[in-house]
Amino acid sequence: MKTIREHALFAAFTVFVFLAFCRHISVPAAFLLGCVWYERTNDSSFVLITLLLLVFCVPVYQIEVPKIDSGRVTEVHSSYIVVSNRRTKVLVYTEEQPVLDSVVSFKGEFRQISSHISFYGFDFSEYCADRGIYWYTDSDPSELKASHSIRGCLQKRISKMDAEQAAILNRIIFGIRSDDDGLTGWLSDTGFSLSGMIAFINAVLKRICDPEQRKQIIRVITFITALIFHFPVILTVRIIFDLICSGHGRDDQRLGMALLLIMILMPFSVKSASFLFPVMFRLVSFEGKEQKADTLWYISLMQTILYKRINPAEILLFRSLRFVCGFLWTAALITVFLPFLPLTAVIRLIDQAMPCLRIFDIHGSLIGMGLPFFLILLASLRRSGHYIRLRPILLWICMACGLIHPFAEVTFINVGQGDSILIRMPLNTHNIMIDTGKPSYSDEVDTILKAKSIRKIHTLFITHSDTDHSGNQDHIARNYHTDKVITEHFDEMMCGRILLYDLNRIENEDENQSSLVIYFELNGLSYLMTGDSDKITEKTIVNDYGNLTADILKVSHHGSSTGSSEELLDQLKPDLAVISAGSYNLYHHPSEQTLQRLLQRHIPYLNTREEGDITIICLPMCNLLVTASGKFALLSSWRDKN
Repeated sequence: MKTIREHALFAAFTVFVFLAFCRHISVPAAFLLGCVWYERTNDSSFVLITLLLLVFCVPVYQIEVPKIDSGRVTEVHSSYIVVSNRRTKVLVYTEEQPVLDSVVSFKGEFRQISSHISFYGFDFSEYCADRGIYWYTDSDPSELKASHSIRGCLQKRISKMDAEQAAILNRIIFGIRSDDDGLTGWLSDTGFSLSGMIAFINAVLKRICDPEQRKQIIRVITFITALIFHFPVILTVRIIFDLICSGHGRDDQRLGMALLLIMILMPFSVKSASFLFPVMFRLVSFEGKEQKADTLWYISLMQTILYKRINPAEILLFRSLRFVCGFLWTAALITVFLPFLPLTAVIRLIDQAMPCLRIFDIHGSLIGMGLPFFLILLASLRRSGHYIRLRPILLWICMACGLIHPFAEVTFINVGQGDSILIRMPLNTHNIMIDTGKPSYSDEVDTILKAKSIRKIHTLFITHSDTDHSGNQDHIARNYHTDKVITEHFDEMMCGRILLYDLNRIENEDENQSSLVIYFELNGLSYLMTGDSDKITEKTIVNDYGNLTADILKVSHHGSSTGSSEELLDQLKPDLAVISAGSYNLYHHPSEQTLQRLLQRHIPYLNTREEGDITIICLPMCNLLVTASGKFALLSSWRDKN
């Protein structure tokens, strides 16, 4: 223990790396990190560190199919609730919003929460698994036992107000919002509102109390608020830092021990903004030098990694905005008990004004092929006297200009049971999209477009009008300033530097048979996007284009047996087939017949259901295939077909 305390900050870093990145290979990672610890300390304490990491591998909550039909409501969201019964937690999808901490009963078949694999998207199943939730059901719960908790009573009072006012108060006080299936923003998170409330009260107390009294009052308020709201991450972090970091010993030891305790108590918190931002502020203040510049840099990094955007206005005005969020939360709480006060209009005005800051958003993710070039650029500026101040500005410029994603690429976006293909030219000079997926997958499409700093889709092709192909057509055309939307057949069309051909000449009442079938070549590879075309369409194409070959085939109709005929496959001889299909689809796509046809011809295939997003990046002299699941391969940029 003495060695661990001596190297507490390194121990905290080791645990963080394990929890954040190594949960899927937990046992090998635990032993590997234990060896790294031994190399660093040359002490037998590596046994304790390895055992600590292995403890995190033991599930706290029940993983097997639940055998419960009732439980206590621990979380309420706009479309679902979380119900807990001893060591079992489940999601119950419902349009109702039962009272927090009430006991409810429900009926329904449990299904495992399916994973949505994506390069940049929010994986809801992983988010739930980190909190011990693996199963869900659809049901309208019935209350068995009323809630008598303080937060439950607050929710009851709010529910008696008019609908518009109740919606605003629920969002501010409890974080119940319409878009709660993803991480929408760090300032709108309930945890930061609570933290802002503490900061707001602290600012008020500065005028009436001496520092020691103020400190004690803030401690009491923080603990009571944490108790009422069941110890949210951001307040728990604050309490632990306050208790441990104010003690005796070296600063790095106290900070390391505080971080260790937080991660032991709340291992799920390491990927949340409610943990990362307070820790970042502590580490920056611990380093001491250039705090403002470092804060600007680290918040920018965390924003782009967590939210795929950077907002310089939010960063520069952080303290003021947190103060405003705290005022909003405090005013909302007062309104619950004193609704006659004229605070509702003020709350509504500020609540509507806050989103205006989004006009300063710079969309983009730091994860891209241009990242090595960005790091080289940073390294070349290290000796500059303005290096620390230049870092965030360079990052903003790279994001705004799309420099993190410099190469052309073709991406098959994971939109479940549907199609959406993105074709990017270098540095977003011309962006093409073929189909848009269902409306329910608009967030997934938005996420990947914004992560790649795409603000404009120059040309949008809709192969046919089925919702799983055209569901987001208006959304894309409106929000990405599309120049051309192509829904009719065409012969050939130049889009940027790519010449695209429509190979299908059938046009009748059968939407699938009349699908656009788009062929193009990029960086030495030929692609065929078949929409939902059937065997009749494919036979027509084979007859019309007897010498047609394709390196990459987008399998028609999500792998249905109605397409991917033997004649077409024998003619194309593709190097790779891509299937875009979803989990639990009614039609059980892809069909076994289609898969057998591919296997018999030794045509490798990838399915977005298992692989997530699939991207082919156009590099000099070759193409790099990368999937969100972690697979990669080099594809030759030339081939000789006989």
